[in-house]
Amino acid sequence: MLLACEIAVAEAGLVGKAVDKALETLRQGGSDAAVCLAIEGLSDCFDDAYFGLLNDEGVGTSTPEALVQFRKARAAAALAFALSPAPDAPAEALYEALSATDNHAEVIKAIVSSLG
Repeated sequence: MLLACEIAVAEAGLVGKAVDKALETLRQGGSDAAVCLAIEGLSDCFDDAYFGLLNDEGVGTSTPEALVQFRKARAAAALAFALSPAPDAPAEALYEALSATDNHAEVIKAIVSSLG
């Protein structure tokens, strides 16, 4: 799951202290409720920006900037799910990571390799 999140974050261009902390927490195999909340808030902000751009341009119209915001929101959501203790969180994290990138083959390869 970590590698899928790293790919999503890198390809979406998601950066920041909270992102760095989330990735470091995942690398250490832990979870952190405060970091998870910060990342969820980041995802919400990018989702709001994405939907705002769609509303400005008209429903169903996607601009390059809207796609950037969408991918950042999905990458942040992948991190938040990866940090979550919920039983379905790993599947959600992988789904969001796939949604954050066009490089599905690399994410799927990461998922398969993590299965052993």
